[in-house]
Amino acid sequence: MNYDTYLGVDVAGSLVRLCASKFANDTSKSFMLYTPGLWINRGFMQADLTVCLDVLYHITDETDFRNTLYDILHSSTEWVVLYTRLKQNGSPGVSTIQGRNIFDYLFEYPEFKVHEIIPQRYPDLSSADFIILKRTPAMKNKTV
Repeated sequence: MNYDTYLGVDVAGSLVRLCASKFANDTSKSFMLYTPGLWINRGFMQADLTVCLDVLYHITDETDFRNTLYDILHSSTEWVVLYTRLKQNGSPGVSTIQGRNIFDYLFEYPEFKVHEIIPQRYPDLSSADFIILKRTPAMKNKTV
């Protein structure tokens, strides 16, 4: 993916350091350590597009999940792309995967509407799908 500016956020300090080192000469990319519930964003760090890949279904703690989803949605002025499990598909038998119905949570954010759902092309490899959300025009400036 090519972006004019990119901010990569992760909970693993080792990954933040690795990416910062790998892209040390690319001034368009920045990396930051993330702690759920401690992202204080007053609109200074907002993007037109926030992309969250393979993150949400790996958060097993309910409070961390809710905080992370809130932070993801409130970091974008326009679009959010989530690659996650859309519904609770039962237990995958993996302790690092938590099934949730994402729509139950998105209901709490009426300023975002589902623009498109792109189903998984390889369901034998992953139970995640893409969900593209668009912030409604009347709510664009309502950020935290």
